[in-house]
This record gives sequence, C-alpha cells and structure tokens, in this order.
Amino acid sequence: MIEVQEALTSKSALALTAAANFLSAFAIAFIMNPRLALILCSILVAMILVTMSTSRFAVKNSKISKNFYSIGSNVAYEAILNIRHVVSSNSQNQLAEKYDKFIRGAEKYGIKSRAYMAVAFGWSSGMPNWAYALGFWAGAKYFLSRGDSDVASVVATTITVVNGAFAMLRVIPLLEGFVASMSSLSATFKIIHRRSAIDPFASTGLIPDRLTGNIELENVEVVYPSRRETKALKGVSISIPASKTTALVGLSGCGKSTILGLLERFYEPTAGSIRVDGVDLADLNLYWWRKQMAYVGQEPTLFNATIFENIRHGLISSETVSTNGGDDRERVIAAAKAAYAHDFIMALPRGYDTELREKGHSLSGGQRQRIAIARAIVSDPKILLLDEATAALDTHSEKVIQKALESASRTRTTIVIAHRLSTIRNADNIVVMQAGEVVEQGNHDQLLTQRGLYAELIHKHQLRTKTTEPHTNVRAYSEKTEDDSSDDLDLNDVELQELVKNRVDSTRATSSSDKHLAKQNSIPSVWRALWMILQLNWPERWYLCGGIITSLLASANLIIPAIWYANTLNAFSITNVHEMMRTTNFWTSIFAITGIYGFIVGILNGVFFAVSTERLARRVRDATLRAILRQNIGYFDDKAHDLMRMASRLSSSATDLMGLSGIVIGSIVTFSSTIALALGVGLGVAWKLSLFCLPLVPILAGLGWVRLKVIMVFDGKIRQAGEEAAAYAGEVVGAIRVVASAGLERYVLGRYSTILAAQAAQSLGPILRTSALYAASQGINFLASALAFWYGSFLLARGEYTLTQYYICLIALVWGAAVAGALFNFAPNMSKAALAAHELKQLFERTPEIDSWSQRGKRVSREDNEGHVAFENVSMAYPSSPQTMVLRHINLEIPVGKFVAIVGGSGSGKSTALSLLERFYNPTSGRITLDGQDIRDLHLNSYRQMISLVSQEPAVFSGTIRENLMIGQDTFEHISEARLHASCRAANIHNFITSLPEGYDTQVGSGGSMLSGGQKQRLTIARAFLRDSPILLLDEATSALDNSSEKLVLTALEATRQGRTTVAIAHRLATVQHADIIYVLDKGRLVEQGDHNALLRMQGVYYSLVKSQGL
Repeated sequence: MIEVQEALTSKSALALTAAANFLSAFAIAFIMNPRLALILCSILVAMILVTMSTSRFAVKNSKISKNFYSIGSNVAYEAILNIRHVVSSNSQNQLAEKYDKFIRGAEKYGIKSRAYMAVAFGWSSGMPNWAYALGFWAGAKYFLSRGDSDVASVVATTITVVNGAFAMLRVIPLLEGFVASMSSLSATFKIIHRRSAIDPFASTGLIPDRLTGNIELENVEVVYPSRRETKALKGVSISIPASKTTALVGLSGCGKSTILGLLERFYEPTAGSIRVDGVDLADLNLYWWRKQMAYVGQEPTLFNATIFENIRHGLISSETVSTNGGDDRERVIAAAKAAYAHDFIMALPRGYDTELREKGHSLSGGQRQRIAIARAIVSDPKILLLDEATAALDTHSEKVIQKALESASRTRTTIVIAHRLSTIRNADNIVVMQAGEVVEQGNHDQLLTQRGLYAELIHKHQLRTKTTEPHTNVRAYSEKTEDDSSDDLDLNDVELQELVKNRVDSTRATSSSDKHLAKQNSIPSVWRALWMILQLNWPERWYLCGGIITSLLASANLIIPAIWYANTLNAFSITNVHEMMRTTNFWTSIFAITGIYGFIVGILNGVFFAVSTERLARRVRDATLRAILRQNIGYFDDKAHDLMRMASRLSSSATDLMGLSGIVIGSIVTFSSTIALALGVGLGVAWKLSLFCLPLVPILAGLGWVRLKVIMVFDGKIRQAGEEAAAYAGEVVGAIRVVASAGLERYVLGRYSTILAAQAAQSLGPILRTSALYAASQGINFLASALAFWYGSFLLARGEYTLTQYYICLIALVWGAAVAGALFNFAPNMSKAALAAHELKQLFERTPEIDSWSQRGKRVSREDNEGHVAFENVSMAYPSSPQTMVLRHINLEIPVGKFVAIVGGSGSGKSTALSLLERFYNPTSGRITLDGQDIRDLHLNSYRQMISLVSQEPAVFSGTIRENLMIGQDTFEHISEARLHASCRAANIHNFITSLPEGYDTQVGSGGSMLSGGQKQRLTIARAFLRDSPILLLDEATSALDNSSEKLVLTALEATRQGRTTVAIAHRLATVQHADIIYVLDKGRLVEQGDHNALLRMQGVYYSLVKSQGL
C-alpha cells in the first residue's frame, strides 16, 4: 500500500502535469503545422508501443516479485509477533533465512521488471533527439525547401513536441513506482471488489423481534475449502435447547470447534441445516445474529488498548451500549468482578487505564483469559460460546468464574467446549464427539452409567487426592502470607525500595542510552540516507559506479544537443536550398546518432540501477528483520516499539529508503550534472548572458531545499500516524475471528477511518506550503526563460554574439532551468528516505541489554553441563512497570533430571519465573545460576540451546508441518525421518499427520489456521521433543489437549525424563501430581514446596487447589 499511496499522491500529480504538458504540446503542434505534427506523431506512436510492451512485461514480473515479497512478509510478520518463541528457540537466523529466501525471489523478478523499464527509460532518453532529427529533417525537406512553411512554424512545431517529450522524460523515473503500484493495486482491487458469501455488512436477512435461543443442527456435514478430501463433520445432529447449557467434549480435532465456527457463520455447512428458533441460520441478518452471541476462545486475544477499552469492546457490539461513559465503566467493572479480574486490575498502577502491549503479554495467561471472559459477559449476550474458556485459569479462579458463568447461563443458551471435564459436569446436555460424529449424548450421570467414551474420559481425568497420616515424614516447606498482600511494592520494605530505585535508575540509564544514540543523529538527513545506501549497497559498488557514470553521460545527452540545435537553426537561414538541405541533413544525423547514444546509455543506466536497487532492497529488509529479532523482549514493551509497529516498520522503512536509490538517485545525478554542464556550456559560449541568469540557480535550489525540509517535518509526523494506522490494521486483521465474532467490523473501520482522517487533517497545512514552494520554483523557470530571451536579444542586437552563440547559450540555459525545476520533484522521495535512514540507523546500531548476537560469555553444552538450576534471592519488576514487584526474594532449586512444577493462582509469578529462565529479562535483584554460574555470564545462544519452551499459546508458522517441526533445531540437516516421526508419536500427533493427503508436507496456513488448538499444541510439543534439550519448560503446555492426548503426552514426557530436567507451570494439577518437587507461588512469593503427597498433608494452599479441582 505504500507504493499505492505514493503513486496516488505526489507521483500522480507529477505524472498528470507531465501528461498535460505532453498533450498540450501536441495540440499546439497540430494547430501550428498539422502535417509536420502528424509526421512527428510517429515518434508518439513508437513511444506508446514501446512503453506499453515494456510495461506489460514489467508489470507481469513485478506481480511475481510482489507475490514473493508478500509470502516473505508473512514469514517476517509471524516471526515478529511470535518473538518470544523465536528468541527462546534461537530460531532468529533460521526464520530470517526463510524470509531471505522469499525476498531473493522478489529480487530476481524485481530486477527483470526494472530491466524492462530500463528499455522504456532508454527510449525516452533517445526520443527527444530523434524527434529533433525527424522534425528538422522533415521540416526542411517537405516544407522549407518547397516554401510551404516558414522557419518559425517548423521550429515551433518541433520544439513543442520535443518539450512534450522532455516532460515525459522527467516522469520516466516515476514509472517504476507506477509499475509497483499497479501490481499492488491489482491484488488490492481483487480484495476490494470480492463479494463475500458471508457478508457482515449486508442489510438483508431476517431480524426477529425476539430470540428464544433454540438451536438445531440436522445432518450437518462440513468440508473445509482448504481440505476438501476430509470431512470435518459427518452428519451431525444436535438439539441445543434455549436457556440451557450444552457441552461438547471429545478428543482434539473431533469437530467441536467446527460447530462453534458454524454457529458464528465463519463457514457454511456443506450439507444439512442449522436452525435458530425454527429459522434457517443463513436466513438471519448476520450482523444482528452475531450481536446476540459472545465468544471466549482457548487462546485469549486482546488488543493494544487499555483494559477498560478491551472489555468495553463487548459493549460496542451490543444493542445496549450506553452513550454515557460513566455507565459503561460501571458495567465494565461489574463484568470484571464477575470474571474475577477486578482485584488484579486494581492492583496495577493505572488500574483499568493500564495500556496493554503485545496483546497483553505483560499479563499472565490466566489474567488475559479473565479479561476476555469479562469482555464476553459485559454485553449480557443471549447465547454464550465458551471454547476452553477457563483452560488458562488456576483452579480457584476457574471455580469462581465457573459459578459466575453457570449463574449467567440460567437465562441464556450456553455452548461449552471443554477438555477439563470438571467444568461441564453440571451441563444440561453433554455431546460426546469422535472423528466428526456424535457418539453419545446425555447429562453427566447418564453418560457415566453408559460406561462409554465419556466415562473413559472421566476416568482418565480423575485426580487422586488421598493423603497419608500426619506423622509421616513431610518433605515440604510453607511460608504463610497475609491475605491482604498485593502485587504492589510494599513501601515499608527498605530493601525493595532500593531494588526498585536500582530498577528505575537502570531503566532510565537504558532509556538515556537509547536517547543518546538517537540524539547523535536527531535530525534526519538526506546525506546520511545517501551514505547509508552507499554502505549497504557497497557489494554492488561496480553496478553503482556504472549507474552513476551512465547518469553523468546522460547529462551530455540533455545539454550537448543544444549545439546541434543552434547549428540546425543557423542552417535554416541558408538561402541555397541544396546547401541548406546538406547542412540540415548533417546536423539531423548528429541528432539521430545522439539519440542512439541516449538510448544505449539509458538502458545501461536502468539495468545497472535495477541490479543495485533490488539487491539493496533485499539487503535492507533482511538486515531490518535481523535487527528487530535481535532486540531483547523488554524493547517491545515500549509503546514506540510494540510488535505491530515494528512489523509495519519492516515494510515501510525499507520501501522508503528505496525511494532514494536506483533510477531516482541516477536522475538526481543526471539533473545535477546537467545543470552544471548547462552553466559550463553557457559560460564558455556566452558568458554575459550566463552570468545574467546565474543568480536564478541558487534561488531555485533554495526553494527546492526549503520545500524538502518542510516535507521532511511533515513526513515525520505522517510517518508516525501511518505506523499507527498500519499497526492497528495489522492487529485487527490478525484477530479477525475475534473482530467478526464480536461484530466489531463497523467499530474497527470507524476507528481506522478516524486515524486516517486525523492524518489527513495534519496534512493540509504542509501540503499547501510545499505546493506554494513548488509553484514558485516552476514559475521561476519561466521567469528565467523570459529573462534569457530578453537579455539575449539585447546582446544579439548589439552584435556581441552571433546567432549560433545566442542559440547555444539560450537553449542550454533554458533546458538547464527546466531540469533544475524538475530536480526537486524528488523531494518527497528524499524526505521519506531520510526519515527511514534515521530510524534504521538507530535500530541497526542499538545494542540490546540481552543480546542474541553477542559472543560474550562462557559457552555451555549438554556434554559439559549437568543442568542444575537455582534461583538465589530473585526479585523481579518489569522494566515497563518498575514500581510493581512480580517476584519477591525467590529461592528455589531445580535439580538435574528432576520434574519440577511451579503452581499458583493467575498472576502469582509463574510465567515470570520461566521468562527469567529463558533470559527474556534479567532479574531486578538476586541471580539465577546454571551449575553454579550466573546465567548472565553465559553465552546467551548456547545457554538457550540447552532449553526448550512449550508455551500456553502455541507458536505455529505458515509453511508445512515439517518446516514447523524443524524450527529451532540445531542440526537441521542431520535429523532423520525416523527421529521426526518418533517425536510426533510421542506428542500423539503422528497419526493425524499421516492421515492427511500430504502428510508431513501439509501446509498449515498462516499461524496454523488449518489446525485446531489442540493440534497446534501437540505440534509444538513434538517440536520440543525433536529439539531434545536437556531442560524442558512447559508453560501450560497441555491445557489445550483433550484428556487422552494429554495422558499420552505426559506418558511420553515421563519416558523421556531420563537425563532431562523438566519445569512445568500448570493449573491442571493432574499434569504435575507426579512432579519430584512442586513449588507453590502466591502473589510473587514462594509459600510452599514439596512433592504432591507432602503438600497435601500440609493442607495449605496446594491442598485447597487440589480439592477445588477434583471431580
């Protein structure tokens, strides 16, 4: 869209001006001498044919290039949005190489596209001279020699046509932008004009006066468009009564989420029907229907906004949204309380006004889920869809929210998907599914008596809570904490005061360092941009040299013909017709030869810069992505560097920097040298006339430079607004299911339009100022011509110069003035490139606190290290919120080869502990050691290679299943197929993969969209098994799995524990009851530790968690 924007703004204005000049020139020519103008039209026809044919091939190759770049951009986008997984798996270089592979394809076809444009550029360079040759020759032969026309008519007709040709010559450098925008527009228009079969903006469809909520699925079959050979649902018939709770259970991938997708009309059934209160679902107005529902998924999606705004999104789509902000706040707070989120929100420094970044990653998974639940219930929907809605919550939070949901479900239709069967035992109807079919239905007790699949799932899910006698040896530790302790800093704790002071000082120091780096180049500079381009383009220096040399040679093609022009005019004054034709033929032949010279030089110039520009584009994009992936996680906590903004910058900065490379910089060199050559020729031939016109040159340069500065300030502001708009668009498109489910399309478009409108409002003043400066520079061109004619004729009348001298100097100066005016047409390109270079320089030169490029520190390996991990008096406050202590004085040990679990309520600090282990952050105080060595003193990448992380939200990337499994693998080429299959069998996903037609080479779609939540999670677990690191970190790794899959995965984990240290975070305590050591956290403090039985005997916090979760 950047190319489209440029083509529709500054470049379109210049193109329209050039086209108007071109057409008006031919119109004047036809009025003055229609027959000669008709002859000169052959030049126009040839130009159109050449331009159309070259543009056709250029656009074709540009589309292919854009397609490669689009796929590569998606790779980069996913890498940036999944930065935590990318960093933890040391896969920055692997994904950067994958990105580079696609942009190399873009480079290849980009060079071909620009090479075709080089032919058009060469033609445009030769055409003015050919037009002079044809016009003067034809004028002399067919008109002057016969007396059919006078010299003035021939010269005026020819020169107007050539001026029109020059106008097109000045716009040729912009053709590359138009070609790029045409290929981009082609894809954009396909999206704009595509008619959606399921249109949320359609006004058609029934809107019932009352919705009861009875839903019937009858013989429903579904085949996904991307997988037509497999039926996701096979003749499913389910009755979902109004105001009742219906639960869908079954193994992962059995079709549960597909049913919810059908109810939300993300897809249409292939066969069968879905009816709501007796009306076919497809006959209802889609926007109205979605407003009746609220959805909470197993992967909570929040937006980069305040907590209040995130919850209020649920009201925006409801019919009961208030126009009173205070009423909305009351409803938001009430929903947060019902979702058990109010207390932790109020503990944050800014409460409900806390800004969430990285989709809320500063919060724990459970906290994000509770906000998502609050968003769902705030609108009091008539139908509630819960897809593993409480999977990320601790048992206490789940119990409280479950009661709230059950209470809310009494008056609404509720459909629940759950693997944790304790959450649906009170459902009115439980539908058990297997392989896309319904195999059992009934309530909890009825299904237990049937002793079928449901009873088997319940048996697998049962958690044994039997305790031993109190006098048995208790291997446990407990620290009592006051009930009213909070996550905020206790200001009476002197030690913590000092820690926070150090943290704030450290944060300020880092910020100061960044500001110092920015201050070094605080003012964007065109010269710095040129210097950066030269440095990055240095490997192509010979192509650059060739381009610059041919650009200098091209200036001769623009000025030296002034000599041929003057001598041709002098020839027309010869009275002897034969001598006049002989002299005219000679000079027109020189014109034709000069045209060939210009044609060859133009093609060479275009080809040289095609190679250098496309390779520069690839190198800049590659370097930008690598620099982004290099940064520490804390860097992205800053609003100025949030993930969406950085993803947008990857595209915009590289594209903007390209605006000052290639044919544009070549044109600047050509135009600058043309001005110098024009002055040189003028001073050499008629110095008085040249000196008289010389003062106008600095005036023109000054106007252009002031215009450039105004544009740079303007572009800086617009760039920020543009990044905000692009970041917002990327965010909502990435969360399109949430947007569609909540009926937020109109709200999203309205807010996006508001952002763009604000950007447009800021643009008006600078646009008027730059337009005035541009108009002044164009006006001075005509003033220069007028003064040159006036003073030149005065000198000619006094006999100081001959007619030939007069014409040579006059034409050289007039053409030079025209070129000088065109020079600053590239001011917008210069401005954007300067700003882009400024941003990229800061990014490239920034050395993060935790640097994955650093070679410092002792290297560690499986062979040389045992893997004993210890937290020694660790306290932690995030750099973005240094006043809030997340961990306080934690001391714990993770012995080699042991299974260690960290449990506790949402927000207790569990995920923070894993973040510190992964070195996403450094602790505020204390230290973490590996075999007695502070991990800050170890080589970062070798340390991370010792660890595999499986997080609560699985990171799956576009590409094949095989490619996803290989991400983060240290020995890519040495992994055998047998080992690959063994890892997938251990994660219980091999059978699913082999059931697919393409097997391991099946495409998973963007972000794994072709897989269910459970399938994505099993894929990431298989990836961790394949990596085979000595330390395995599991952050709610099995929360998205059904009980059968979970049991198999846990069995695999148990089998592979030999020689491996496993650290697990879990709310589902069945997954950690066999842990060797269980650490219990509460509000950032370690309160209990021991094994399962020992902690049960203590009857403390852990005991309460177990009891609340048992069936």
